[in-house]
Formats: sequence, C-alpha cells, structure tokens
Amino acid sequence: MDISLIDSNFKPNVLTNCDVEIEWHAVEEPIFSIHGVYYSKQDDCFLRLPVDVASTVNDGVACLCKNTAGGRIRFSTDSKVVAFQVVEPFSSIMQHMPMTGQMGLALYTDNKYEGTFAPSFSDIKNCQNNEISFANYHYTIYQKADGEFYDYDLYFPLYNGVKKLYIGVIKGSKFNPPKKYTYQLPVLYYGSSITQGGCAGHPGNDYQGHISRALDCDYINLGFSGSARGEDTICDYITTLPHSVFVMDYDHNAPTTEHLEKTHYAFYKRYREKCKDTPIIFLTRPDCWFRKVEKERISIVKNTYKKAIAEGDKNVYFILGKTLFGKDKLACTVDSCHPNDLGFYKMAKRITPFVKKALTEKK
Repeated sequence: MDISLIDSNFKPNVLTNCDVEIEWHAVEEPIFSIHGVYYSKQDDCFLRLPVDVASTVNDGVACLCKNTAGGRIRFSTDSKVVAFQVVEPFSSIMQHMPMTGQMGLALYTDNKYEGTFAPSFSDIKNCQNNEISFANYHYTIYQKADGEFYDYDLYFPLYNGVKKLYIGVIKGSKFNPPKKYTYQLPVLYYGSSITQGGCAGHPGNDYQGHISRALDCDYINLGFSGSARGEDTICDYITTLPHSVFVMDYDHNAPTTEHLEKTHYAFYKRYREKCKDTPIIFLTRPDCWFRKVEKERISIVKNTYKKAIAEGDKNVYFILGKTLFGKDKLACTVDSCHPNDLGFYKMAKRITPFVKKALTEKK
C-alpha cells in the first residue's frame, strides 16, 4: 500500500509541482561552503577522512568513512524555491533507523528546521549500478518577500554517502557569501554509532547538530558505527585536523573492558602529545541497562580524567553517560542503546554547556 495515496501529507515535494524555471549549481562551486566532509575526485564521493587513512584503522572505518555524517552545505540566496538533485550509493536499509535519517537530507533556514528529503522505495527499487538517484525534491518558501535573502544549512545523510549533489534555485536568483559560524574552528567528535547519529530521525537531529545550532559552532563527526576502538592511527589523524574541542566518546565500541583500559588513557596521552592545550571532553556510554560492566567502564574513563587532572591538565572535562537521558531513559532509545530524536535532544542539552565552557574558558 502507498500511504501517500491515502494521506497527502506523506507525498514528497517534487519539482513537477513547481512552475518556475530552475538553474542548477554543483555544491563544489564557491557560492557554497562545505563543512564536515570534502569531495574526493579520486573516490567520486564525499568523504569524512581519506580512504588511505581509513584503511589503516580497521575495515569498519574504511567502509564508514564514505558515510557523510556531519556533512553540511551552507549557502545564502534570495530564491523562493530551493531544489535538490542527489546521487547516493545504495546502502542496505536499516531495521530500526528511518530512511530519512539514514539516507535523507535535512534543510534548515536561518537555524529553523524546514524539512527532510529522502529517497522513496521506488527510488531504491529502481537504483542502477548500486546508486540511488533522487532528483527533483524541492522546498518552497511561500511567505518570503521578493529580494529577501535566507541562510540555509543542508545536512547530509548520517548512514549513507553522497556522490553528487546539485542545488537548484529560480533562474536569475542571487547568492550572498555563505554565513560563517561564530566558532569557525570545528568541535571534533570521535566515537561510536551513537556519535555517527544512529538512530536519529533525520540529519541535524543528532546531538552534534543540536549543539552546533545552539552555539553556532562548526563541527566534524568522526563517529564510526561499531568501529571506534581507539587505535593509534585514528588518534594520529585526529591530531592533524584543526579543531577547537575534542569530544572523546568511543567507550561503546571498545569490545571489552580490558580493551578500554588498555587504550583509553593511552589514547588521551598520544593525543595530548600533539594537541597540548585543546580542551577534551570524556564521555561514557549512555546505556539504559546499568550493569556491573558499566561501572567498570565508567571507572576506566573517569580514571583517565583523574590522571589528567593529577598531571596538571586543566583542559579536561568528564560527563557521566548515564545522566545524558535524564529520568526518561526508556523513552529515549529505539533499542535500549541507540537514541531516538528525544534521546539525542536530551544528550545535546546535557553536553552543550560543557562544549560552551570548553570553547570560551580554555586555560
């Protein structure tokens, strides 16, 4: 059954309903600014980190570096219509994450959420060469006055990639330079599937997106589902990236407490050798079921924090994961592990003050 035949609210905004002439622009043009990802001609897709670096970490990172979690396009135009043409590599449909979050694009106007654009089942069914092409999605600002400019943020898919992306505007529309973040040096997040954004309902609803909009700060998402294990190679790569704050959140992917204990403090020390003053926020995982193993993991992460303090490090912070969801733990996840939109919102509310303090009170 096609629910859109019964309920028109489920119908996508397709360009066939738009009676204006559209001109298309590749997002690599200088009228756009790209954040959190970059386009690789060699790999013919957007990446979060180079494939040759990712392949030295582990097989999961080598695959997931092509997922565009945290990727954003910023632009400013006076067009009353903004349209999108997208080509994504096909990715298997996840059982407990909406396609809007996995494969969709989310549009914000002046920091206000406007809508999500995702492939339909027919787009997926008709994909060729392992690629999904969903062109002709558009958003119209009906109340907009002629000549008025709006600032846009277009968020990339959390659990899929982007090979090509074109943004369409009414022919003859003008562009202003993209708006710059108040904090232009990105906050860098490294961690698990939760860090990557599983299972947000749409891009921009992960906790980093909420924090970015609350503080007007750029960010880089290096969350790798099941694959963030604190290896030396990923640590060394992270230290080469310009960033303002480092959120170290890989507790969930350490396969055992022994592995976490072996790598966590060592990862911190290796990072600190190169990034001597960058604020670090240590996070423990927000699991709903608080068991003995959680106490052990908390102790390991907290010991890294305590050692850092004892060694005179004044730029470290600690957040207890079990406090991230507050009292409504069971309402905050899809599977007692991965946050839903409420869970990510609550995570952001808890983490934002720490990021703000780290950005403004570096010692």
